[in-house]
Amino acid sequence: MFFAKRRLMKSGERATATVLSCEYRSKRTSNELRDFDYVLEVHPVAAEMFEAKVRDKFWIAGLRPKALDENVPVRFDPATKETIFDLGQDPRYDVDRMNERTAKLRAKTRALKASKPGLGSKR
Repeated sequence: MFFAKRRLMKSGERATATVLSCEYRSKRTSNELRDFDYVLEVHPVAAEMFEAKVRDKFWIAGLRPKALDENVPVRFDPATKETIFDLGQDPRYDVDRMNERTAKLRAKTRALKASKPGLGSKR
């Protein structure tokens, strides 16, 4: 399975997906990876939409696709329709990208407060 994921990340076609359902597989709480089963509606650029099942693991359960999320980046094999998540560049699911976005928003807020002196004052 590991090599299949690597192959798809390298040569799979890009698409977006809508999460139709998500089921938490792990029934015990632990510090290990959390397993989830997904049903996705995959929207390829040059082909018809199809439904795919994906099983994936996440360290941080809050940084994962949730039910009804749209435009989730995926990669797939056109011949087999095997699909995997491609979340590396999406700030909704990547800690580093989320931290970069937060830093930019904080800088923008500080600049806005500096440009309007009464905006940031405490009463």
